[in-house]
Amino acid sequence: MECPKCGSSQVKRLPPSQISPHPGYQCGECGIKMRSSGMLFVYLLTLLIGIAIGAVMVYMLIEEDGGNRPFQAAWLGAAGLIVAGYSVMQIARPVPRPQPKTDEVE
Repeated sequence: MECPKCGSSQVKRLPPSQISPHPGYQCGECGIKMRSSGMLFVYLLTLLIGIAIGAVMVYMLIEEDGGNRPFQAAWLGAAGLIVAGYSVMQIARPVPRPQPKTDEVE
């Protein structure tokens, strides 16, 4: 794999973290972090979940008399915001390019 920023082939897979078992890759030369190419669907799904949680918060505040329980709605909204923000950060990361084949024909 190659880094899309500097073109280096020193791309290493990151170890699993507490948040994700597939955190992606990091370039050994420029240090940029990249997401795994197959994880776009997962991050789009978590973005939709975060937006849905935020929509439930707005619904609770407006329709379900959330004025009596504003902290409950605020916790739900904060969780949705965190999930959506994490997803957007991961989607914005570049994907490592496959290394070109160097087949020399003589």
